[in-house]
Order: sequence, then C-alpha cells, then structure tokens
Amino acid sequence: MTIEPCDALIEKLDALLERERAALMAGALDQLDPIAQQKMALIEELSALEGPERERLATLREKAERNQVLFDSAMQGVRAVASRMADLRSVRSGLATYDSLGRAKNIAEARSSIEKRA
Repeated sequence: MTIEPCDALIEKLDALLERERAALMAGALDQLDPIAQQKMALIEELSALEGPERERLATLREKAERNQVLFDSAMQGVRAVASRMADLRSVRSGLATYDSLGRAKNIAEARSSIEKRA
C-alpha cells in the first residue's frame, strides 16, 4: 500500500471516529450502526498495513478505545432506562404487598374488594 492511500484511510477512520464520538456524546444511538459498518470496512483495509504504517495507527486505536468506553456507558444508560420503564409498568398494574401469612397480594386486587359507601 502506498503512503497516499494509507494516509487517506487513516484520515477517513479518524474522521469517522470523531463522528462516532459526537453521536455517542449526543445520545444519537441511531447513527451508531451505519458508523460501525463503515468503521469495520476501514479497519479491514487498514489491518493489511505493516511496518511504519502500523505504528501510525496508535492514535486511532486510542480514539477507538475512548469511543468504546463511551459506547459501554451509553449501553448502561439504555439498560437503566429499560429497567426503570419496567418498574414503572409494574407499578401501573398495581402495588404488590404481603398479607399477614406472607402471601403476595396485589393492591389493585384489594381495591376491588373495598366497599364504597356514600
């Protein structure tokens, strides 16, 4: 591989990693799949590099690792939101409590047995 195509590939990957970082920081998770596909294609091309060109990729590796940390954090946030939404759905269906014998009792079920008097 000649220097010019190598430089062009490195510049493309560098710009793509910056776009990925911006998408992660903005929470634009819908943009990550197309970026990942482009990134994989560029990495495959760059993986054929040997010698001095390979050493020039250290900065890109650091950026990719930084983005991976951001991606992991974003995924933790998504999981936390999903967990919170599941909790909210279960609260909507009624509050679970226990009776004096330790049996689970749903408060929504108990309300239907309450007599209303005017």
